[in-house]
This record gives sequence, C-alpha cells and structure tokens, in this order.
Amino acid sequence: MSVAFANVAIGLAIRRHHGLFKRFRTTPVSPAVVMGAYLVNTLVTAVIVLVVVTAIGLLAMGVTPDWSRTPHLLAALLLGFVCLAPLGAAASLLPPNADAAVPMVNGIFFPTAFLAGGFVVLPLGDTVGAVVDLLPGRPLTILLQGALAESGPVWDWPSVWLLLAWSAVGTVVALRWFRWASEREPRGFGSGKRGADGGQG
Repeated sequence: MSVAFANVAIGLAIRRHHGLFKRFRTTPVSPAVVMGAYLVNTLVTAVIVLVVVTAIGLLAMGVTPDWSRTPHLLAALLLGFVCLAPLGAAASLLPPNADAAVPMVNGIFFPTAFLAGGFVVLPLGDTVGAVVDLLPGRPLTILLQGALAESGPVWDWPSVWLLLAWSAVGTVVALRWFRWASEREPRGFGSGKRGADGGQG
C-alpha cells in the first residue's frame, strides 16, 4: 500500500506540480510510455522492498518460510499493485500543489492501513467494520494473511473481485481527470524568470 498507492500519488502530484510530465509531453515519447515507465519503476521499487523485508525476516528474525506459499503471496501482492497503483494515480489529482501532496496522501493512506488491520487489529464495530471491508486495504490484507496462514494458503475470491473493482474505479477516474501539468507553474521552473525578464524589458 505504501509503495503502490502513497508513493504513486505523491510522486505524480509532485511531478505534475513541477512540470516534469509537461516537459515529457513535448518529446516524441508517447504518454503511454511515460506513464508505463513510471509504473514499472514503482513495481521494481515494490519488489526491492519485498526482497529487503524478506531478507530482514530471514537473517535478523530467524523466520522459516514455507516456500510453497510463495506463488499465493506473489499473486496477492501483484493484485494489490494492480489495484492500488491506479488508485494512487487518481489520488494524485487531489493535492493542489507539491507541498500538500505528502500530508494529503498520508492522511488517506495511514487511516486506511490501520483500519484494514495492516498494523494492528482494531475493534471497529459492525457499522464501521462493514465500511472498512469495502475499502481496498481490507481485501488485500485478507489475501496476504491467507497466503501466510498457519493452516495453509487460502485464496479469498470475494476479496479478489473487490480489488479488481477498485482497480477499475481508479483506472476510470485517472483516465478521465488525469492532468499532465499543474494549473499553476511553480516558481523556479521557468515562469518566474521569464516574468522577471519581461518586466525588465
């Protein structure tokens, strides 16, 4: 959730505010290649994080994994990425500028992660629990816990369909309202200097 959602949302918002994607649009590179490269880079980052966390568990904490469950775990993580990356792209539209990106996105990410049981299991009550069960964090947590369950891997299909539904929502929103450039170009990226030169002229 941190890499696929928060990093994508914050990274896109900051790049949009500073006009980086606007510059890419002036090159022969197609928008699909630009966005695809960004998402592939995010996926590679997620893989690196997974390898580092696994190494810490193996070397520092003495974890003995059941390698037969690896396909279930990787499938759950890949499905989580497919769901959360489009949602991150959609969430990147919320911050009005680069300064607001981190607090606004983390304001969405951390409550969602805590409520989903990613850190601790909280007593939520029936009403709040029913709402949380519909958010993408909860089905992803269920799939990950199912892959690591002591009784053996369990694949929860309702969680799969819910994640795919959220993926579709994020994709539609991102494609419909995605902007390559911020409405206001920030200082220090050309506009201020041109304005000053114009004033002197």
